[in-house]
Amino acid sequence: MQQVLRPLITVVGATGTGKSKLAVDLALALNGEIINSDAMQMYRGLDVITNKHPLEERMGIPHHLMDFLNPEEAWRIGQWLSVALNTIDDIRSRGKVPIVVGGTHYYVQSLLFQERLQDFEDKMESGEYPNHRESMIAKFPVLNGPTSEILEELRQRDPVMANRWHPNDRRKILRSLEICLTTNRKASDLYAEEQERNADKSTARFSNLLFWVHANDDVWSERLKGRVDKMIEQGLFAEIDGLHKLYKENKEIDTTSGVWQSIGWKEFLPYLTARDELESWPEDDLESKKELATELERLKTENIGKMNTATRAYGKAQLRWIRIKLLNRLIADKASLPEGGMYLLDTSDLAQWDEIVRDPAIKIARDFLNPDIPNESLPKPTEVATLPSDLLKPYKEDMSMNRSLWVNKTCEHCHFTSVTEKLWENHVNGRAHRRLVGRKLKKEQIQLVKVLKVAGSGSSTPPEDKELDVSIFDEASA
Repeated sequence: MQQVLRPLITVVGATGTGKSKLAVDLALALNGEIINSDAMQMYRGLDVITNKHPLEERMGIPHHLMDFLNPEEAWRIGQWLSVALNTIDDIRSRGKVPIVVGGTHYYVQSLLFQERLQDFEDKMESGEYPNHRESMIAKFPVLNGPTSEILEELRQRDPVMANRWHPNDRRKILRSLEICLTTNRKASDLYAEEQERNADKSTARFSNLLFWVHANDDVWSERLKGRVDKMIEQGLFAEIDGLHKLYKENKEIDTTSGVWQSIGWKEFLPYLTARDELESWPEDDLESKKELATELERLKTENIGKMNTATRAYGKAQLRWIRIKLLNRLIADKASLPEGGMYLLDTSDLAQWDEIVRDPAIKIARDFLNPDIPNESLPKPTEVATLPSDLLKPYKEDMSMNRSLWVNKTCEHCHFTSVTEKLWENHVNGRAHRRLVGRKLKKEQIQLVKVLKVAGSGSSTPPEDKELDVSIFDEASA
């Protein structure tokens, strides 16, 4: 008999589309509490830089897994997942409805679906296996070596997985090799076995209802344009200064993970470094201080632009995860609601929020939670979408679910490495690649003509390039 899955409501979407607002609306209507799935919003006190929903707009709704980490701490997905699952149970035990919301969609997907191999990887990364990595490095020193050496070791043990990753993707290469060394099996075989094992059954932890809040691109772009300026007004630089002070006091902090990877601090690091230099410059060197001050203002403007660009790029990455990873996973799982159970809500016109976003979401959520209404009776997502329903179709196949898509090609001309066929096609058809190949071909043609001229004339001195006629090659290739 198939296990009855407990219902879970989740809100996803790109930054700046209204996820937090909808989650609060749903919690108010459904007697719910919110579980944060944004990796950066777990950090205490950094409300502006991590773009937390303002306290006064949370309407008294409890927000779990938010504001509890110090900047020096770095949580991994396995740690978050363990606490999130316990929190969901706790909320339910008190007769309340758990609602998950956040922009770290990798976290969301790991919560909604369970794969044993994925859980093993998460536990290794989270430190749940005490001293695991230290003991593995002691036994296999290559794990602490350069990425190229780790990749070569992986290539010897599991050429399929070595071919899967970009040669610079150290984290994924290292993880694959650790799996091989820990299990004494090829990671590629384990993935294949798990995919075959789960082919005819669900790996969903819950009966999943998702709301995807989305705005048309023009509206969304306009919202993001003014976001950094608004953050500056709200105290962005005070938070960045606090992080920078902590960084200077403890240079051993790992800035490659945790809140240090949030959009803000790393973009403004050149500005902060220049400001430190200006503050330490001799007071009597007025001319140099004036030049440094001018450069400081230039860097500030430039870094604000970088933050704007990074914010939009992050939003695009969130959308790619939804349309490639999450949608494919929902549609493929046998326990999913009709069409994957992800409802697309248009947040382009905030003046119509209640009519277009809040009220339809509450109606669908109430029916979903009503044990007397079967999931099959819920409206299909494409029937209620006011945005183009094509958005609810996966943008492309998820590579991780289909090993036939794994390729690894390096262009001998540009030294560009692609790990997907689509990226390879885009590269070889791109203007930069064709231009470089054309220049190399022209150079080879000139050299060939030189050789032919010398051979025909009996001279040992090659002619100048301007004396050569290579039009014959242009005619031949036309």
